[in-house]
Amino acid sequence: MPNESEEELTWRRNLAYFANQKGSVQTFWHRFSWRPPVEGKRVLELGCGHGTLSVGLVQSGASEVWAFDLDQERIDFAQKHTPLAHPSEAPSLHFRCEDVCDHVSPETEGTFDLIVSKDTFEHIVPLDGTVEAIRRLLKPGGYAVIGASPLYYSPFGDHTRYLGRGRPWATLLPEPILFALAERRTGQKIRHAHEVGLNKMTPAQFRKAFPSSHWRAKSLEYNRGGGLGMKVFRILRRIPLLEPIFTINVYAVMERIK
Repeated sequence: MPNESEEELTWRRNLAYFANQKGSVQTFWHRFSWRPPVEGKRVLELGCGHGTLSVGLVQSGASEVWAFDLDQERIDFAQKHTPLAHPSEAPSLHFRCEDVCDHVSPETEGTFDLIVSKDTFEHIVPLDGTVEAIRRLLKPGGYAVIGASPLYYSPFGDHTRYLGRGRPWATLLPEPILFALAERRTGQKIRHAHEVGLNKMTPAQFRKAFPSSHWRAKSLEYNRGGGLGMKVFRILRRIPLLEPIFTINVYAVMERIK
């Protein structure tokens, strides 16, 4: 817009992103065939971004939501925007630029009823350490509600921008070739997918991160969403060797049992 400062432009873009995420949040919840109740619960959101889902959790009756993200700009926006746009929800929301692993302490262990994560688990490093932190923060009988998409080896596992720039199954290329092509486009030296925020998580690795000694799967589903293509992928992923490349997403509700 004319005479708009850089700060004003950033704020306007963040507002638009927050609004656009409302539809994505609805899709996220619709993809669970079962989900635990939110009303009266103390919730932690892992990877909260601009705060759209966190605000919705309070509107759905959560008593308190602690929302964590590693992006300081997003947290700054959420902290400023929520009191302005959602003043009745703001007192129940606590936005923090913090690694969830650093939040674990004797005082915080077993203090949350629910931990929710939308489109973050495919980025998390280390995966096992984060799941252990989630387990310790949850009350026994509490739930981790997780949706992760798209997974690394699926058609758009580079999230259409990081490495393959939207080319289907680009992440199946040998990494030296994949990283060299990405470096040619971006000028950024890449030695590992972790450096662009991708953890290469497979469905098997996701399941392994939640051992049955500590977790019970209340709901564990793959390739949620509509369309003929997704139906075909649901069939093909049942072949063990093809599971990583034909599993686009995972939606799970995991109960802490120990």
